[in-house]
Amino acid sequence: MKQLGGELKARLQAAMADGGPEAAVRVCADEAQAITAGLRAEGMRAGRASLRLRNPNNTAPAWVQQWLEVQGERKADGVVGIDTIDNGTARVLQPIAVDGICLTCHGAPQAIPPSVRTLLRERYAQDRATGYSPGDLRGAIWAEVALPKP
Repeated sequence: MKQLGGELKARLQAAMADGGPEAAVRVCADEAQAITAGLRAEGMRAGRASLRLRNPNNTAPAWVQQWLEVQGERKADGVVGIDTIDNGTARVLQPIAVDGICLTCHGAPQAIPPSVRTLLRERYAQDRATGYSPGDLRGAIWAEVALPKP
């Protein structure tokens, strides 16, 4: 989970610095799934999930979806993640809170720069991941791995 979140955040920050929000959208569209797939190759599953998906490929396992539904649409303050072992599987989940930079792509639709709105429409025809405010619970980053049998 830390690897996925850290690598994705680093790529997004670099893209924003080098090419602005349009470049960051391209990172999410073109690189995020490859980063996640690389973790699967290492024997774990990980991903990002939300009640308002942007990318339909970010569907989550039932335990993550259940957590999201219990949390609902709310502020992230006080939201607690998961760190558990269940039936031989280690599971971790960390809430994702919206901060200022997130609003460039996830804020009120009318506040998203026109060039970014256009790119989002091109890349994500079913985008539902807008309309957030600072401090909102955006979703979660999660990971699970089967533990070795004793």
